[in-house]
Amino acid sequence: MNYFSCRNWCSWLTTLSCLILVAQGKANAQQEMPIDVTSPSPFRQYDKVEITGSSIVRKEQTQALPVMVFSREDIRRTGLKNMAEVVQALPSMSNFVEPSQLGMIAGGYSNAAIHGLPAGTLVLVNGLRMAPFGRPTVVGPERSSVDLQTLPLVDVERIEVLTDGASSLYGTDAIAGVVNIILRSSRKDLEIRADLSHPKGGRGQDVSSSLSWGHGQLERDGYSFLLTLEASHRHELLGEDRPYASQSRYTFDHQGQRYAVDGYLLTPYGSPATLEQQATANSPARYFNAAYQDGQCTNQGLPMPGQIACLHNLYPTLGLYPDENNQRLHARADVLMDNGLTVWGELLWGHSQNNLAFWPWPRATSAYGLQPGSAAYAQAEQAGLDPSITRLLWRPELPALRQVSEQSNGRWSLGIKGEHGNWDHNSQLYLAQSTAKNFYATAGSSLYNTLGLTSDTTWNSANVLAPLDANNPLTQTVAGLRQLPAESSGTNTTYGLLLRGSRPLTSSENREIMLGLGLDWRQEQTRYQNERAIQVAGQPGFQASRQVLASFTELQVPVTRTWDVQLGLRTDHYEDLGQTTNAKMASRWAITPEWSLRGAIGSGFRAPSVAQTHSVETPYVWSQVSQSLNCSPEQQAIAQSLRTSSGETGICNPNAPLYVLGNGNPHLKPEKSTQLTWGLAFVPHRNLRIAADFWTVRISDALQIPSPTLIQASPNQYAANYTLLPTAFAQTYGLDPRNMGLLMSMQNLGTQDKAGIDMETQWRLPTPWGLWHVQTQATYLLKSRVQVSPGTPFVSDLGQYSEVIGTVSPRWRSRIVTGMTLPDWSLNLVWNYSAGYQDTIMGALNLSSGVYEALQRKVAPFSTWDVVFQTSLHRSVDLRATVRNLLNQQAPLSFASNVTSIFSANTTYSNLWGRVVELGLTARF
Repeated sequence: MNYFSCRNWCSWLTTLSCLILVAQGKANAQQEMPIDVTSPSPFRQYDKVEITGSSIVRKEQTQALPVMVFSREDIRRTGLKNMAEVVQALPSMSNFVEPSQLGMIAGGYSNAAIHGLPAGTLVLVNGLRMAPFGRPTVVGPERSSVDLQTLPLVDVERIEVLTDGASSLYGTDAIAGVVNIILRSSRKDLEIRADLSHPKGGRGQDVSSSLSWGHGQLERDGYSFLLTLEASHRHELLGEDRPYASQSRYTFDHQGQRYAVDGYLLTPYGSPATLEQQATANSPARYFNAAYQDGQCTNQGLPMPGQIACLHNLYPTLGLYPDENNQRLHARADVLMDNGLTVWGELLWGHSQNNLAFWPWPRATSAYGLQPGSAAYAQAEQAGLDPSITRLLWRPELPALRQVSEQSNGRWSLGIKGEHGNWDHNSQLYLAQSTAKNFYATAGSSLYNTLGLTSDTTWNSANVLAPLDANNPLTQTVAGLRQLPAESSGTNTTYGLLLRGSRPLTSSENREIMLGLGLDWRQEQTRYQNERAIQVAGQPGFQASRQVLASFTELQVPVTRTWDVQLGLRTDHYEDLGQTTNAKMASRWAITPEWSLRGAIGSGFRAPSVAQTHSVETPYVWSQVSQSLNCSPEQQAIAQSLRTSSGETGICNPNAPLYVLGNGNPHLKPEKSTQLTWGLAFVPHRNLRIAADFWTVRISDALQIPSPTLIQASPNQYAANYTLLPTAFAQTYGLDPRNMGLLMSMQNLGTQDKAGIDMETQWRLPTPWGLWHVQTQATYLLKSRVQVSPGTPFVSDLGQYSEVIGTVSPRWRSRIVTGMTLPDWSLNLVWNYSAGYQDTIMGALNLSSGVYEALQRKVAPFSTWDVVFQTSLHRSVDLRATVRNLLNQQAPLSFASNVTSIFSANTTYSNLWGRVVELGLTARF
């Protein structure tokens, strides 16, 4: 059952915001408190609060754990407008998924990844779990985190980022750390916001609005209510909107030589079709197509060297960033009871729809040998080709096939908190659910079978030799084939009960010894449906569930007046995995009133998802790899030992495409980790704070899929990882069911090491004309490596793209926010920086020698400057003006991208928006 479903209400919310602005523009507004620039408050003030990473409610914050706090004011200074942008802009984040990767992960999804560990980053909202992204996978890309696009930003009070593993408190998914998003629990009256973003060139505009209302103050009135609605729509940005990013051939200098690299989607396949004469012992292959005229190409492609034909560039028709529609809702009520207890209820809901032109039409290839008397036969003769050994290469040059994804993410929660005796207690009951649907046009060359254009057969249609324009009858026929959507959907549901309490036990050194206790129960359910008309590929439908029961305890001991120690212990029992116990110790020593030292050491774990431990009835095809079988004697022997469903002996074909089959693994164990952090903080006065934390994490029994290279290198050792293609899949796609493929499932194979230094500085200078401030954050990586299986060497992605891991970890990422704040206006300058790295190894053509060479080039750093200006037009009306990427910095050339539609940039550490001008208005009533 889908507990959270709603219709798209972006349009009416925007209209309602405008109407209220007009109707109440002259209404009396509540006086806002001016900013006191002469008496700045301390950085953080706590009055018996709870901090991320600890279950103890205390009167003072000892800061034994490396928690970075980003307040609502900090976020306002950056001018960022949605949760994904805010979190992913933090320098401690890397290797995350962002919107341009929509086609890669089969559904819109933006996640957090502390220190480049997305699966080890736990995202909480008000200290409670959300359901993970609603497309569970038994094998393949893991999406264990929360989709940040569905979380509200307008109501954020602060974001606390714990950059140290916290499994002793939170359990699974917290190996790398925790992002705890704290939302407001009360608000004054009515607030309306509207924002418009205008990227360079006008394409990809974004319109967003929000409506917020609140009533009552808990301490004064005994109750408070809050309701916030957000909506936004961002238009798609296509490759043709950024010509520098949609070229199919890039030339560059490397070590004094000039090279050229062609993209995968620079191809002879197009419409009109290309004629290809087969290569012989005496001559290479020859090509001809009608797009080549007098040395020029009419299809915006590139001439084929030495041929009377053009290559087709498909990148301009593909989407760089999807068309997005987002809606979010946050509602909360708090009531103070007569006995001093506070009862509260909260509803979170978010919905996102993404539409991306993600893949060109499939290609089709005729058989060699053209039929005498056909138009293709005559064209081949006219071009000087031998029709008997010539074939047609064809692909419709029509608007790209699209993928549409929809995500909904919601949570109901109910709680009661207060004091009883010496105990501060907080009990919370919640239901969280995430659903995701994916619609995409059917692909594969079998799409054209009804048109008589079946691959490796003789074609008689003359229409493939003509452009697909209004005069070609094939145009509408082919366009109609896109109306064959395939749908897959999934749901992750979590029921939970979290009980926590803390109390002082006794005093030591005139300070309290604190005890924290907790109980955590969860029911995790997952469901997946594949509604394709012919389910011959892709993950089949399944359902699975499990229960988790955990208890944890924490002790804070003031050893001396300046030295605190925190001890934590947590035991988890998983219905499908067994029991695990983990401990943690943290400490803080105030060396002097200005200097303090803190550190933590502990063990952690990350449980595989419910889906990963579920085995479906039969393995399924989920991927195709670029390499082929080498058909060594060992592989040939394995193939002969395999049988098809009809009893035929398998074969090892080095010329056949290599497909990967997958399944879940019920024998998986949790990943294990050890974490160590220690840091130094310097606070000479309340207007300056400097902190640096060294951290290291080592993960063993890491969940990984054996690489095809590893399986082929040791066939006998990995004999169980070879299988034959499913008969239905082979028949549907015109393949031989005797062909051998690879069978893969998630396994506890590898080891992962990460280490680095997180740095933070906050400085404020009150002046007679305003408050000057500087805030910096930076992460410097010292180590980032993976051992893919026991006995193999470690492979590093630190400052270089790793083909084995498929990632790159820039050594340095940083952000500086500086500016001036006055009662009526503020001006901030934001500098974002990501270091360069060694690109992927690629085959490039040396333009001087004409020889292809394998080389690895250096990717330039990417830095941008943003200007954020805000002013009060009236006591109740604020205006915002932001210019992002002020200097219109282009993304550096990089081929380390696993996004098919983008050939020239790594959008995780740069973006293709260019300069963006944003205007916003806020009105309060």
